[in-house]
Amino acid sequence: VSVTITGNTACERNETLVFGIQNTSGGCEANAGIIDTFALHLNDDESGTELMFNENWEDNDLAGWENTTQWETVNSIATISGDYDLRQTQTIAANDYISHTLNSTELRGAETTWNFNLKFGGTETSSNNWVMAVISGSESDAFSATLDGYAVGVNFGTATDNLRLVRIDNGVYTDVITSAYDWSTNIVLGIEVTRDEDGNWELLYEEDGAGLIAAGTALEATYLIADYFSYAAIVTVGNVNKARIDDIKVEQYG
Repeated sequence: VSVTITGNTACERNETLVFGIQNTSGGCEANAGIIDTFALHLNDDESGTELMFNENWEDNDLAGWENTTQWETVNSIATISGDYDLRQTQTIAANDYISHTLNSTELRGAETTWNFNLKFGGTETSSNNWVMAVISGSESDAFSATLDGYAVGVNFGTATDNLRLVRIDNGVYTDVITSAYDWSTNIVLGIEVTRDEDGNWELLYEEDGAGLIAAGTALEATYLIADYFSYAAIVTVGNVNKARIDDIKVEQYG
């Protein structure tokens, strides 16, 4: 038996083909023998880590970002890390978002990891003062009534202050992972989210760089393409300019 293997440039799962000898007949009590199967293992030669998106605003530039009017790069004592981070800039109560394309990143066949740091310098988060990072969105508008995807944040318009990973279906939030962590103001909240090739998610968090803590796991494989990363804030007038984000990184291993 001859098997021809043709390569491509895509990162894919390793595969195993099992060949077996069956339905032997003829001769004098013909049989397959002791070894009647053979396994052919195909390992993906494109496997490795690929940086899909990286942003820390150290160039003091919003190039590539969409809907930037109410956002600015800031160098201040409250900056999350380095010289600059991104901050909402407002004078009135508002719902603001900013987004960047992820170029239709395929989530199947690879492990995807999102890392970023958040900070909210206002009062405690609530149903009308909250933030979210849409880590995988079908469109750029984080508040769209037709948005599908996944997001990490707190409240999502409710009184629940706990950190959560949610699925978004036409703008409606459904919990995927709910942690016991209640985010306090002025604490840098580090987030790490991992989705493996089969749709198994893990959410981790850390306070002020003190080390990652596991928040939970779940299986959820509804949406398979990440078109946009977005950061969104809903604030009352007393909490304008308090939502910040920095050190965004999206990587895939496959």
